[in-house]
Amino acid sequence: MPAETRALLDTYKLAQCTTRHLRAWQTKTDDLLVIETGMGKLNAAAHTAAALQAYPNIMAVLNIGIAGGPYPYGQALLAQRVTDRASHAQWYPHLPNAQSFTSLPSSVVESLDQPDTHYTQGIVFDMEAAGVFSAASHYLSTSQVHCVKVVSDNPDHPIENINKASVSQLMRSAMSSISPLIETLQQSQFTQAYNQQATISSLVDSANTLAHHTVNDTHLLRDLLHRYINIADTTPTWPEHIGSASQLRKHLQQQLDELPFIYKAL
Repeated sequence: MPAETRALLDTYKLAQCTTRHLRAWQTKTDDLLVIETGMGKLNAAAHTAAALQAYPNIMAVLNIGIAGGPYPYGQALLAQRVTDRASHAQWYPHLPNAQSFTSLPSSVVESLDQPDTHYTQGIVFDMEAAGVFSAASHYLSTSQVHCVKVVSDNPDHPIENINKASVSQLMRSAMSSISPLIETLQQSQFTQAYNQQATISSLVDSANTLAHHTVNDTHLLRDLLHRYINIADTTPTWPEHIGSASQLRKHLQQQLDELPFIYKAL
């Protein structure tokens, strides 16, 4: 929401850019993009997907906003797990090196369709994180998608007291904790993951020359390619002739099934 966005716009001196169907702002160097999704999982998912399609060079996604939970008022928390209460879907972000930031304890983030004040230890409630993760996970690895929530209500600070001014102040106060994570996500340690996404995009392009792919076909293919590259540590081979996108995925799945998958104790 606008009250959550303002602290980011002011901190990083972002300027609004013209992008169809998106409220978006960028830095002059184009190294940071802010998307205002609006409220709810559906809005969050739709805007995240649109941003990743409009800006294919995005190398990391960070969902930032307020949440309620049994933590100190104003505490910024990094998501260790994101859960969708309605669908029971779960995502586990691959957390960055803890040495990169020292002021972000972690918590489970549970996304709801309606606000809830039945606070549970170790969990904060929001309404957007699951939507962001649902969309972003089709494009990026779990090391590139993260979530930070700032506690806006708890047993001592009722949800009814939340207003635009209080949210803006909470977000401004939390920027000192959030900014180091943003800088970490921009650093070279994520180059390998970014290069993997570039490789997958190239493979998808070549697959499109063999058979037409719908948007859903492309998402399914990206998931298979991501699994294959991470397990095999190499890229798959395409057949010389293919009749459809589903046949191409079947061919890739067969290659995946033939790979040895071995867990090694450290």
